[in-house]
Amino acid sequence: MNESFPFPVPPFPPSPLPLFPFFSYGRLTTSLLSEHDRISDPVEGSIALITCRKMTAPDVSDAFEMLRVFLSEDEHYLASSKAYGDRGFQGLNDALDLFLEQPELGFVWLAYDERGVSAVCVVCYAISTSMGAVVAKLDDVSVKADRRGGGIGTTLLEQLKEQLRKESVTRIDVGVHLENPEARKFYERLGFVALNEERLACVI
Repeated sequence: MNESFPFPVPPFPPSPLPLFPFFSYGRLTTSLLSEHDRISDPVEGSIALITCRKMTAPDVSDAFEMLRVFLSEDEHYLASSKAYGDRGFQGLNDALDLFLEQPELGFVWLAYDERGVSAVCVVCYAISTSMGAVVAKLDDVSVKADRRGGGIGTTLLEQLKEQLRKESVTRIDVGVHLENPEARKFYERLGFVALNEERLACVI
């Protein structure tokens, strides 16, 4: 098996942390977006501007709350949390500090709409021996419960792809729980290809 190894890599050139606007939940017509980027909300019919960005210090509380809920409530993560060496909220707090202190290792990617933070995921850089390049390891993808079904998860990852391309990262790896077929279908719709492999972990 040819695998990627999470060694530290040289820092990428600093970026101005661009925002990626997407209008959804409405009938707004704008030349900024293609038709598939406009998602109507059958209940609200309101307009929400979705922006995605890397976490900075002012965003830590939003990232903490989103990831706290995911790590404490997601049944598929909880089934494997012991094998991951889960340290609870202290581990999460330390992780967010590390992302701020060592951005060359990865980042937290956040989506915001008019009501605040709406989705999150975590990206760590790794070196692929097969590509001879830096790739991204994707984890902890989560959309707020009251925002699901509106395309925010798709927007989160499509704009993550755009950000990574700007950093010359051209592959994203993600793990999917064996008993979570909906997540697998979601990733496959976004271009991910299934591998005949299973993720293992060893706490040392």
